Amino acid sequence: MPKVGIGKKRKLTEPWSRGIVRKNLERRKKIQQRLRQQIDLKKKAELEGRQPHQNCRPKILTEVEEEELVSILVNGRDGFPAPTDKDVGPLAHSIRQKHRPLTPDVREPPSPEWARLFRLRHSELRLIKPTFFDKYRLFQTTSDTILPFLGNVREKIKNEAYHPALILNLDETSCRIKGTSKSGRVVSSKTKFLPALQKMPLHHLTCLFIVQSNGWHIPSHMILPSYYKTETIEKYYNPNMHIHFSNKGWMTKELFHSIMMDSVLPCLTDLRAKLTQNDQARILILLDGHGSRLNLDLWGEFYKNRVDVVCIPAHTSHVVQPLDRAPNAVFKRRLRGAPPAPGLRTLATDLQPFLDGITDCVEEALLPSVIRAGFRNAGVTSGDLDHLNWLPTQAEVVEKNGITYNQPSFSLSGKTLTCPFFRDEWTTMNQKRQRTKKKDEKKTDKPRVEIDFDDDEVSDVVVTIYTRRSTDGVIELSDSDEESDHYHLRASHQMRQPSQITKDFVGDVADILGLDLSDDESESISEFMEVE
Repeated sequence: MPKVGIGKKRKLTEPWSRGIVRKNLERRKKIQQRLRQQIDLKKKAELEGRQPHQNCRPKILTEVEEEELVSILVNGRDGFPAPTDKDVGPLAHSIRQKHRPLTPDVREPPSPEWARLFRLRHSELRLIKPTFFDKYRLFQTTSDTILPFLGNVREKIKNEAYHPALILNLDETSCRIKGTSKSGRVVSSKTKFLPALQKMPLHHLTCLFIVQSNGWHIPSHMILPSYYKTETIEKYYNPNMHIHFSNKGWMTKELFHSIMMDSVLPCLTDLRAKLTQNDQARILILLDGHGSRLNLDLWGEFYKNRVDVVCIPAHTSHVVQPLDRAPNAVFKRRLRGAPPAPGLRTLATDLQPFLDGITDCVEEALLPSVIRAGFRNAGVTSGDLDHLNWLPTQAEVVEKNGITYNQPSFSLSGKTLTCPFFRDEWTTMNQKRQRTKKKDEKKTDKPRVEIDFDDDEVSDVVVTIYTRRSTDGVIELSDSDEESDHYHLRASHQMRQPSQITKDFVGDVADILGLDLSDDESESISEFMEVE
């Protein structure tokens, strides 16, 4: 047996302690017990409505104050969004200070954990995440709309025998990430849906992608605000990215016409000549119904060049548009790590890094595998449609959500924009709208005149003509209430009905006011008075 040196103590260890001294194990055990006790006390305090360090103190809120807080959370506050758990604490603190301003024993707002447990203690409250809700999208994303459209497109592709590289999808996407708060909001337990709010930027940045079903793509286009037009932009050159400018960076009708005629159409005709050696081969383009597409002359030119343009049904692009089914998602995900869009102050230093970052994002989003995945997921060209079995019918949507959607009398949804019959229908509709617009303009152009009979038995009539005084001091007729002075005249005229007002009577009123009216103006006022 080995000898133990004098004055040295043997350190006792247990076989299960892995060589740790027993004294250290006991100390560790006591520390863990104290931590458990502290955690239990903290949970107990929060469940009872107190802060963890207030185990011997009263609750943060009295019953009356809690009822007021619950009422605010259930009914909401005008002009304020629903609060998060983090916002409930300061709100509770403000209520407490309002009721008990002279007892500042709680100097800080309650913690988010207190707010969470407060919500759990009250069954009338719940936490819900804001989501985007579009009743039109909900009503249109049904099997009654999407499956017939995909069936018609597939049949068209089969009958016309389009080359895979001549089946294209065109769509714009934003170059900005729209920030929305995804944190849960405390609302009434009866609330089933909470819309998410987006802060739209004053200026926009838009990319226009044009992809082909075989995985290729033709040059893209970027639309920037007009103040981005600097020397850096003029030096920027990328054969796969063309730069355009608009007032606020949005796609406009004029800009879309220019891009399609000057860039897209020549590129498509050259591509058709290289692939098929046949100028009569047809081309198919799928696009959405954005307002910039309302251009009859443009689609007439495309029809002459044997290009078929099909509009995707409204509010269904997230299901049937190939770009939305893969490339745009990759572009947005990659964009989160790219340099942000520069503002006016940082334009000189941050524009070049932003352009380089956008170029990298576009290259990754328009890889052949990503583009083919988009067309496959949309079910436009090939594959079965089993992935769309989840689509409900419109009757089921109406029954479940209680919403209705009135279809417009004329729409581009699902129509071939280059079809002559549809363009004739479109032309007829535009003519009807112009005629209606002219009628409305004639009504609003008449001077504002009001008539009020004092009594059916009395011949006195109060006539109010809306006029304004010009800078030269001349009294003129006015069409707007905001810019006019109201002249109330009591003129004696032998008449009992407004239809008896004549041009001569209007002339007499004009003479009293000092208005120099022509015969046509007097006649128009009298006609207006007859209508009134």
